[in-house]
Amino acid sequence: MKDPITDAVCRLLDTETDFVIATIVSREGSAPRTAGAKMLISASASVGTIGGGRLEARMTKLARDLLVSGAPALRVPFDLTQEDTTAMDMICGGRGVVLLDRIDATAENRALFGRWRTLQDDPQGGWLVTHLAGTGTDVARVTRGIITADERICQGPPLAEGEWRDITAAARRARRLTILQREDGEVLIEAAHRPITVTFFGAGHVAQPSLHLAAMTGFRTVILDDRTAFANRERFPEADEVRVVTDFQRAFADLTVDSADYLVIFTRGHHHDRTVLAQALRTEAAYIGMIGSRRKRDATFAALAAEGFTQRDFERVHAPIGVSIGAETPAEIAVSIVAELIQKRSGWRA
Repeated sequence: MKDPITDAVCRLLDTETDFVIATIVSREGSAPRTAGAKMLISASASVGTIGGGRLEARMTKLARDLLVSGAPALRVPFDLTQEDTTAMDMICGGRGVVLLDRIDATAENRALFGRWRTLQDDPQGGWLVTHLAGTGTDVARVTRGIITADERICQGPPLAEGEWRDITAAARRARRLTILQREDGEVLIEAAHRPITVTFFGAGHVAQPSLHLAAMTGFRTVILDDRTAFANRERFPEADEVRVVTDFQRAFADLTVDSADYLVIFTRGHHHDRTVLAQALRTEAAYIGMIGSRRKRDATFAALAAEGFTQRDFERVHAPIGVSIGAETPAEIAVSIVAELIQKRSGWRA
């Protein structure tokens, strides 16, 4: 699964359309979206969101003015105080800065962002570096480059070798968006991240809405079952991958699972769930969830303990799976499951 913003950037550049990337570069308080949130604004359309409401409408107008003026970029502070929030029909009350960054449809930009899109599929990743020359709201000059995982610099801004060493070191620590302040402006460093893969074991009635929501919220999705009548493209058109196995004893055959992957288990029976869970616990998956009651969980753990699994193994398992919201229907259960996946991904602690 590609990042929709990056895909849209490349599509616009391929059609020789100039546009503006609006990015929240700083945020304090309960602003509508976090630093790093983006939207694209062309003369006739927009993609993505930085929070909606009149804030977004204001940035859209300023971005289109920027396209007409030809200026390279603009920093726009916003302050959603209680008074401003009421006036702007918004319920958030934070403050921050939005960067409006003009992107012209040049061959250089097509090459740069094409490489950036490729890096997002690279397990090693990389970093997009944007140098903003100028302080305050105005930006005099924007230059961009990419640092690959092996520290090669591609189309980099004209900085001294020592400055590049500092930027590369900061890039190694960057999770989403890092900003380095400089005397002549600032440097934005954005890390490329592959979408987290969620593999759903079991293609039954809860799997369909679960996969739909997971795909919609930015996960790469895999559906796996031993029944072709259930695991197929007709039932799961949004899945990045559909797998049919001969039986659940071979659920992980030819399936690559690394320490960033999530596994969700809801097969059609307790026996199959236990079979899959035993295999899941032998992986380094970041998240393992299993549907069912506490009674089922305890019985499953007891059976696996007899096979040599330990309490430390069982502490890795989210069971019963999902955020507690009183869910009953398959769709409601899917909401609770995907909410827990999002919670894990964000690192949120209630």
